[in-house]
Amino acid sequence: MALYCVGNYEFELGFNLQVRMPPAAKRVILPAVKACLSGLPKKVLAQKLNPGLVYELNVAVVGPQTMQRLNGNYRKKDKPTDVLSFSRIEGIPTPHPEIGDVILCWKIAKAQAIEFKTTMRDELCRLTIHGVLHLFGYDHETNQADARRMFALQNKILRSLRSEPRPVAQKKK
Repeated sequence: MALYCVGNYEFELGFNLQVRMPPAAKRVILPAVKACLSGLPKKVLAQKLNPGLVYELNVAVVGPQTMQRLNGNYRKKDKPTDVLSFSRIEGIPTPHPEIGDVILCWKIAKAQAIEFKTTMRDELCRLTIHGVLHLFGYDHETNQADARRMFALQNKILRSLRSEPRPVAQKKK
């Protein structure tokens, strides 16, 4: 676990690989998590977290079968998806505070990078940031105003990493 600080907030970042992928991918995903945490508005951090505690945030990279199972169990969609987020911020307090888990599907990310003519680095950054934003309550499926707010912040954070935002309309559901 890596320790990372943003203002008065501390985070332990965990990483779990369940598929084979280039070692360089970890060097893309963890900075994307850090950029997202740093890019969150201070008022969001203040509303969701308590200073002085160390919060755990985990990222896992899985294959399509695992992702399909998770997507079916938790979203009732019997197909794999690119990223899932499981927030624990609003849940029952635990002895060790957790923000939650971001689950990425390596194979889908790789296919999307090719489909949308972007780099694997940019697609991994986009998916990671997208997942972390969901952990903090950002949503793009409820209404257009929330979607605009989430994607504007996502693109701002991507630009801070010098990654190219991908138009949202291109994403297949």
